[in-house]
Amino acid sequence: MPVAIDYHPFDIRHLMEQVGNVPTTVTCKAKGQYAKADIQRWIMRYEVPFQRHSNMRAIDFLQLLRLTVFAIHQGKGPAVITALYDAVWASDTPLSRPEEIAAAVAGTGLSIDEIEAGLKDPAWNEVLDASTQTAVDKGVFGAPTMFFGDEMYFGNDRLHFIDEKLKELV
Repeated sequence: MPVAIDYHPFDIRHLMEQVGNVPTTVTCKAKGQYAKADIQRWIMRYEVPFQRHSNMRAIDFLQLLRLTVFAIHQGKGPAVITALYDAVWASDTPLSRPEEIAAAVAGTGLSIDEIEAGLKDPAWNEVLDASTQTAVDKGVFGAPTMFFGDEMYFGNDRLHFIDEKLKELV
C-alpha cells in the first residue's frame, strides 16, 4: 500500500531548549557509551550504511535544514533528505562550504541556483522556525518523532506501532 510521508524538519537544538529537554546521551557518560553500542544494533537491523562524520563540528546543520525545507517546498524533499543523510552519516562527505553541500545534493533535481537559494535565502529560516514551533506546539521533544494522524510516536523503536496502524488500514 503506498503511503505518503510528509517531512517536517525542525531545529532540534532550538526545540529541545524550548521544551526543556537535555540530551542525556551527552550529559551521562554511561548512557552515551550504551548509545554507541545500540546504534550499531540498529544499523545491523536496518541494514543501512553508517559512519560518524569525521568533521561533524564543521557542518552547519541549520544550513542543511534550510536547504531541506526549501527542497520540500520544491517537491524534492525525499531526494535531498536521502542525499544529505548519505553525506553526513554514510560517506563522510565534506559539508562545511556551500559548494560542498551543493555537490552532495547534485543529482536530486535541484539546480545550482536553487541550491544556493535554499542555502542563503533568510526566508527559509522563518519557515524552519515556524516548523520548529509547530513541533513544540504538538508536543515533540526530540527526534525522530513521527505522527500517524494525531498520534505521536518517538524513536525509531516505535516504527512497528506505525506499521501496525498501516496494516489496520488494509
